[in-house]
Amino acid sequence: QDVQTRRGGVNAAPVSAPECRWFAVQAKPRGEEVASHTLQTLGLEVFLPRVRRGAGRHGSTHAPRPLFPGYLFARLHPPHHLHAVRYSRGVLRVLGGREHPVPVDDEVIEACRQRLD
Repeated sequence: QDVQTRRGGVNAAPVSAPECRWFAVQAKPRGEEVASHTLQTLGLEVFLPRVRRGAGRHGSTHAPRPLFPGYLFARLHPPHHLHAVRYSRGVLRVLGGREHPVPVDDEVIEACRQRLD
């Protein structure tokens, strides 16, 4: 099992700010890694849950794969970040309404992290 969470960037609003919430982001086909990296360069906290899928025929283990293929989570403040996220490389859309995406509860993200640990 593997979980990828990173923070970075210098010009973004702090990810710990109370107005920042988690949102589900749909990546372009097989573009989770690209979208994750691009969003991290914006200074956003990104959560791309990954799991290892069984052993191969010859005892080798497969590389970790996204738990939710095509999706990842990003912590952002929509008025500040939404436009940049929507037009980021690898991103197809932020789930929910066009102007007001639907946030994901912190408890859902935390439960997912705990299950993967």
